[in-house]
Amino acid sequence: MTEPDQELPTTTAMADFDWQLNMLWDVLGGTISQQELTNVAVGRMLELKSASGVTQRRNGSALLKPSEASAIIKGYGLNRHLLDSSLFDIRDPELFRAELRNHGVGTYAHTLGKRLVQKLDRALVQDGLTITLRRGAGRRGLGYDGPQRKPILKLHPEERVELVITAEAGRHVAVIQLAQGSSDLIETLAPTEIHPDTLVEGRKGEKGRLVLPRDATDSFTVQRQPGLFRLVAVEGDEELVTLFSCGSVEGIGRQGLQDADDDDVPLLTTPPRLGDLDCGRILDWLEANPKAPLRTAEVEFLIVEG
Repeated sequence: MTEPDQELPTTTAMADFDWQLNMLWDVLGGTISQQELTNVAVGRMLELKSASGVTQRRNGSALLKPSEASAIIKGYGLNRHLLDSSLFDIRDPELFRAELRNHGVGTYAHTLGKRLVQKLDRALVQDGLTITLRRGAGRRGLGYDGPQRKPILKLHPEERVELVITAEAGRHVAVIQLAQGSSDLIETLAPTEIHPDTLVEGRKGEKGRLVLPRDATDSFTVQRQPGLFRLVAVEGDEELVTLFSCGSVEGIGRQGLQDADDDDVPLLTTPPRLGDLDCGRILDWLEANPKAPLRTAEVEFLIVEG
């Protein structure tokens, strides 16, 4: 028999996951589509057969697994704010909200750079626009396709790469680079004075292609320290894409002998960075042109030593 003062387990009381999800939706509400702030959307992240599985986790009749918490972190892009599944271990609502605030999530983005990245993340699409990396090479004749690459391409310092973008022909595309967890450091790979091309070539109404650099004998060079990075392709009107051209490419030194002639030693360069003024101009343009076409695509890559 149960002791008189012992409480029986119940599934009617809502679990912590209920208020955690509500609070997360509240913070994300002004930055992503409302369709993503539903049990149905979370159910897709968890690969559940129906939204009733999310309801069960909210009312406590089923536990939220650590792997499921990780899926939600990934699904809402919270990993880009350096958050992980341990967020859902926080049982105090004030501490939970403080964690979101401290990491600049959603409406708590406290810099123009973070606001811009969140705006671009809202425009991510799965079809019709892609950006991929391929290892640079000289001019070649015909060849066969190699095996499919893994989701994250591993690159090494000083390795050469090219960017391949498929998008709607006639549109313009900018490419920006972000280090994982640092949405305040936004670098423009195109358009720049070195890579000014932004027009996607092809027949109107069909899918076109843009390869950067245009010259197949040239390429981008991996210069970063080891870590996870991502590229974002921004497809839109030429007026918008031009705003991403934010300054001059800066030289950071020359390889080889210091007394070598400039023509003999390649100059290493670093891409220009979008400052607050640049981010503000882009955000102002997007707010002034809410119906202008805007789509984004992303690709992640890992820089490793050796």
